[in-house]
Order: sequence, then structure tokens, then C-alpha cells
Amino acid sequence: MENTNTATDPVVEPETEPNGSVTDGADDIQKPDADFEAQAAHWKAMSRKNEDAFKKASRNLAEREAQLAERDLTIARMTAQKEHPQLTDEMFEAMCKETTPEGVAEWADKLAQFIDVKNEPAKSDVQDGDESDAFAKAYPQTKASIDRHNMSKVSPGKWVGAQESEADLRKRVRQEIEERRKKATGRQ
Repeated sequence: MENTNTATDPVVEPETEPNGSVTDGADDIQKPDADFEAQAAHWKAMSRKNEDAFKKASRNLAEREAQLAERDLTIARMTAQKEHPQLTDEMFEAMCKETTPEGVAEWADKLAQFIDVKNEPAKSDVQDGDESDAFAKAYPQTKASIDRHNMSKVSPGKWVGAQESEADLRKRVRQEIEERRKKATGRQ
């Protein structure tokens, strides 16, 4: 038996284009094939462009990570040298093969245990309160040159470390301000 009910069968009516021509839908099937090749070429080009951008970003990231690791290692060495002043740059270059900041810190702690630190100056024949005389005896020319150097830094008639009174300071500041005013206004 054949179903003669046409109410459920879809009715295909020809579509009307905006220019007034009638299409039956057969042309629509062939159009996507032609557009597909153009779109495929477009997306392939976009894919290559994205791959190139990704490779460039990956190289840039690797460079930045290497720079960061190098800085971290340098900071670890500086921190270790601050904590253990007896360790020198030459020691790090010659003996430290660690490549991580934690490894450098551990290496520095281990090595510092074996190296003596002399923080206090050697006591010769210096007694309490007599340090300046001991320095003058050990380095007579240096002491004199230091005194001459310090005296040359102050104006004549003043001693090193001498301070002006408040009145002298106010007077000097007033004179400087007055000189600046004259200079700014062009009066001399």
C-alpha cells in the first residue's frame, strides 16, 4: 500500500534569488566544493602562521628561562658570598659545579665549614685606648697624610668636625639667598 498522505511529505518549492531568478537547490551543492578549496588554502596559511608564531614564542620563552636561571644562580652566589665572606669568585668558578641556587647554597655552606674566618684584627702590642697611637707607629706617613687630607677639606680657621653655631648658619644661608636673588634679577 502506498501512502497517499501528502500532508507529511515536505514540499520543495524553488527558492527565489534577490535578482528574481529561481534556483532549485542543485547549484548550492556544487558551490561549497569550490569554496572549500579556497577556505582550505586560507586555513592552511593561518595554521602555518600560527605554527611560526608558536615556534618564535617557544624560542623566546626558552631564552628568558635561561636568563632567569642565570640570574638566580648569580643571586645565589652573591648571597652565599654575603653569608660567607671568605668565599671568593675564583673559588666559585674553580670549584662550584652546581647549577641550581639551592645547590650553590649547600655547596657554600659545606665549603665554609673548612675555611677559617678571621674577623678580628691580630692583636700585637696594642692596649685599650691606644689604637690610634699603634696605627701612627705602624704607618707614620699614612697618619700624617690622612690628617693633612682631612684638614684640607675644611675652610681655613676651622677644625675638622667643627660645627657652625645656629646664628652663623642662619647668616650664611641669608647671604646665599640674597646672592641668588641678585643673580636671578640681574642685579649685581
